[in-house]
Amino acid sequence: MSKRPMVSDHSILDRRNFLKRAAALGMYGAGVQLASTMAFPTSARAADLALTMFVFSGGEQGTVAKEVVGKFLKENPAVKIDFYEESNAVAYPKIRAARSANPDKPLVNFGYFNANATAMGDQDGMWLSLDAGKIPNLNDISPTYRRRADHGVGHSISPIGIAYNKEKVKTPPKSWSDIWSNTEYKGRVILFDYLWPYTGVIQAAKENGGSEADLEPGMKLWAKHTDQILALVTSTQQAQNLLARGDAWVTIWAKGNVQQWADAGVPVEFVVPKEGVIAFPLFFQMLAGSTPEQQDVASKIINALLEPAALARWCELNGVAPTSSKVQLPARMASDPAYSKDAVANAIQLDWPTLARKDAEYREKWDRIVKTQL
Repeated sequence: MSKRPMVSDHSILDRRNFLKRAAALGMYGAGVQLASTMAFPTSARAADLALTMFVFSGGEQGTVAKEVVGKFLKENPAVKIDFYEESNAVAYPKIRAARSANPDKPLVNFGYFNANATAMGDQDGMWLSLDAGKIPNLNDISPTYRRRADHGVGHSISPIGIAYNKEKVKTPPKSWSDIWSNTEYKGRVILFDYLWPYTGVIQAAKENGGSEADLEPGMKLWAKHTDQILALVTSTQQAQNLLARGDAWVTIWAKGNVQQWADAGVPVEFVVPKEGVIAFPLFFQMLAGSTPEQQDVASKIINALLEPAALARWCELNGVAPTSSKVQLPARMASDPAYSKDAVANAIQLDWPTLARKDAEYREKWDRIVKTQL
């Protein structure tokens, strides 16, 4: 089976350099005064203070960030913020490569990162500490999701379960093992390449004597059942398209994305497996190499995104549960089995640091043991 191409969207939200314009109009002094009022250093007067924010691609995952940043830029025209939209699985290796090439020029300055990328960033020394003095909304986050030295903060939790096309599947899945063992789904399963919770390899490993420290039993099991797999995808949009067309019938995916697909008219249903959903925390991170001025802007944006109204909107649009004590689940989510107290309490907690530490090894084994059989 040939690999599907990576999908990468890079959209830009930009504002003119106010201070340059003010200087050209002979209003330099007024421009400097305005910069001071905005609490930005006057060094920004010579050029835009530019940052890049990372957001997840697909669906409504960038909506709230663009709303918040758009409002901020209207109030701060001396600042320029680009959006880099991609999956963590595709983007993080590029972020790591950029840091290796030049630690002082990060590919992105801040943004959304999932649990897997966050654990990888820990071992790569990627993250800066967040300053609660500049991000006071950190104080509303559950202690469980406040990280050591505030190297990022967990703002929400995404349940991962099984999604299926209800127009194609006669027997809905009930267990994680249905993904690789139910012959009704033969040639109709899609998996997210290299994102281990989305490949089913962790679940398969744990059912066959393995663990996060040893995924090989799961890979060997998948090698025997590659006839179940239609494709390995690298983006949310690819998965949505395949399910919408009816080419794919079953996948492992986040509840929030599945709800977005359903809202968009894709005939999908989400299943809480009998063994439990996987808890997938989502984080805000600020990257090492960002200048103090960039950190100040990033802190303002992160704090705004942690405001109860903004975080509640993010959770509702993306089907995730908030970690802030100031945010309540919307009624629609509160009645959903995927967000029930039992589902959350019994959610499978993964050893993310171990998965991150062994990621390169697991990629090599996945390519050799599983992908050679496709």
